[in-house]
Amino acid sequence: MRVEQRTVNGAQVLAVSGEVDMHNSPALRTELLDLVERRTKAILVDLSDIEYIDSSGVATFVECLREIGTYGGFLGIFGATGAAMDVFEIARLDQVFRFFPDEGTALQAAAAPENA
Repeated sequence: MRVEQRTVNGAQVLAVSGEVDMHNSPALRTELLDLVERRTKAILVDLSDIEYIDSSGVATFVECLREIGTYGGFLGIFGATGAAMDVFEIARLDQVFRFFPDEGTALQAAAAPENA
């Protein structure tokens, strides 16, 4: 797994690639919760290069969503397709998380007045 972080229009964008499983999801958790601890207003996660995600990876996102909600932050996921999206759908988390087809759409949603 590889995570690249950058700032775009005030949002923190994390591009995650490779496999997110029980062996490396703790590293992703650390990065996400560091952003939450800093009360980052908008966190966007790019899953377009994910090859595999297991329940520990999904649990990492659930924890981040719960924590970011404590201060009214925004968590968006974009680019999730195939097997990665299937995992969220099977767990019915596609109804819980905000999914977007691409970065531009996610950035627009994060910048919307109700999320500012």
